[in-house]
Order: sequence, then C-alpha cells, then structure tokens
Amino acid sequence: MKKLILILFFFASISNLFSQKSDSTKLIRDSKFFGLPLLFFTPETGWGAGVAGGFSFLMHKEKLNGRRSQVQLDFAYTTREQLLLFFPFQLYWNESINQAYGEIGFFDFTDRFYPIGNQFKEKEQAQFEESYRFNYPRIRLNYLRRVDKKNYLGIRYWFDNSKITRTEANGALARGNILGSRGGIITGSGLIYQYDTRDHVNYSSNGAFFEGVLYASEKWMGSDFRHQRIYLDYRKFFTLRPNHILALNAYGRMNFGNTPFDDLALFGGSKRMRGYFEGFYRDNHMAVLQAEYRFPIFWRFSGVGFTSFGTVTDKFSNLQTQYIRPSGGVGLRFTLVPKDKLNLRIDYGIGRNTSGFYLTVNEAF
Repeated sequence: MKKLILILFFFASISNLFSQKSDSTKLIRDSKFFGLPLLFFTPETGWGAGVAGGFSFLMHKEKLNGRRSQVQLDFAYTTREQLLLFFPFQLYWNESINQAYGEIGFFDFTDRFYPIGNQFKEKEQAQFEESYRFNYPRIRLNYLRRVDKKNYLGIRYWFDNSKITRTEANGALARGNILGSRGGIITGSGLIYQYDTRDHVNYSSNGAFFEGVLYASEKWMGSDFRHQRIYLDYRKFFTLRPNHILALNAYGRMNFGNTPFDDLALFGGSKRMRGYFEGFYRDNHMAVLQAEYRFPIFWRFSGVGFTSFGTVTDKFSNLQTQYIRPSGGVGLRFTLVPKDKLNLRIDYGIGRNTSGFYLTVNEAF
C-alpha cells in the first residue's frame, strides 16, 4: 500500500512539474507542453515503463465536454519484452464541429494464444496456452463531423501489417492451420456514427454515448483478408447523489467473412471483462454487459465497484446461456489533473478461476 501511494503522488507531482503553459493565440489557446514518465501494469503486458511527451491545446472558443486537442509521442517497454512506440492524437476544431483522432505506431509484442471459441472451461482453456511473438506497424485514422448538438458522422481507415516472428514448436499457430498464423496485412475503411450527450468525455457523470461502426477489409484495399465488422458501443451515466455515479455499458462486435485470428473479437482485457486475459476467449462475435458504481473516498481519491457478463460465439445460432461468463472487482482512482478529470486507474478484476490487476490511465468506459 505504501508503494501504491508513492506511485500515485509521483504521477501527480510529475504531471504538475512538467506542465508548462504557453502564450495563447487566436488559433491555439490554453496550450501546454508536457512530459511524463509512464508506469503501467496489465496481465497482457506485465509491468511497463517509458516516457510520454506532447502538446495539449484548444482550437475552438470553448471546451466542449472536456474535449482538448492533443498530440503525443509515447515510448514504453515491458517486463514481457514488449516494445511500444506510438503517436496518438486527437484534434478538435471549429468549435468541435470537426474532430480527428487515432494513432500511428510500431509494436513488437509477445502474446498468448488460446483456442478459438467458447467451448472450454477456464482450466481447460488455460492448458492450451501457447506463446508467440509478432510485430506490426499500425495506422488508425478517424474523422467525425458534428451534424447537430448530439450526433456525429464520420469515416475510418485502419492499417496493420502483422509479422509473426516466433511460435511454439508443434503449437496450433506453428502448424499454420489457423487463418492469420502466417501474419499479413489487414487494412480497410468504414463509416462511423456517434451520439453523445455526456457531460465530460474523460469522466462522465450524466448523459449517454453510442457508437456504431460498419467496417470492411477488402482485397482491393490492399488487405490479405476479406472480412467485415460491426461495432456497437452504448454507455449511460447516472448521478445518484453528489459524486456517486452509476455507469452502464453494452458492447457488441460482429465479424463476417475470413477474419484472421488476431482480428477476432477478444474477450477480456483492461476495458471489458476485467479479470480475464485479453484473448483468453476469442471468436467471430462478442457481447458484453458491464456496470460500475463510482464513489468518492477523500481528496483526489475515489473508488469503483464493477461487474460484467459476456460471451463469444462463432454463430448467433450457437449462442447459449451456459457460455455467458461473469467477472467483477474493485478499483481505486487518483485524479491526476482535476481540471481535465484525468484519473489514474487501478483495478483488480476476478473471473471464473482467473483474475487480473490493471494500472492504467482513464476509465474503462
């Protein structure tokens, strides 16, 4: 606990130390240069450390729902010998009528592969675990335009070029029978619709958010795989009493066509079904329901209790209630930047015969 508190105060002091305001102009206002050490932990990465630097600013008259333009350059290395170098950005201009966000990066990763499907119980699934290593450059580009106060329409372009550099001898990936086990290019584009009435994008206490995406990877786009995806993400927030918030989330993902294994719907991770390793279960389709209760503790500290239910399936006709899995847990929050409602997030999630600890920034949803 002492080490944890020291980490929290370390992040808070460093964020204040390295923030530096610059003179405002007509185009760019309230601008800040910042540099931060990175420290994080997830079951997928282990402990990770690095640095992040960037520029945060406003390009419109008033900040809408906590939206700030920001460009970053982040570098991190983990105890699982994973290298992450990426350039995330989010831009809002013309009074947030226009927004662009995404990232450009390179990742060299060690990961775990488990059988595709939902048929095995957790102990059985874990017995089939195999390690593999891959690297890929990544491009994520999204553009949205606000059509009225609540609705946005936009387009998306994504590109990954995966190269698998190491597999386990005689493992499922080494045998080459799984689609994508030789790597390949996944690239495509799609349409985005968003509905957003949240009071703040980083830490919402009221309002709702919905995102629907239709996305396709096609051979004529340069992809080695031809498949289509649908994303559905709905979030609703209620203030029950001052600083006590109920947050609800329903998430669905559907894949159609020839989807490589590393682009299937992945069960688990730091955002959905915390407590399960991300990819512990994977398949064409996934559905998750989750809820959080957020409450104050003292000063900049707050707490969270959460629960989730989710499943994956190859076909909707094969969806069975026995394969719906639960998870739950508790979390601690420390507000790094009160003005922007930016939180350090520490969660401990528990699933069936599995658990996970997460130290990251920003809320799960």
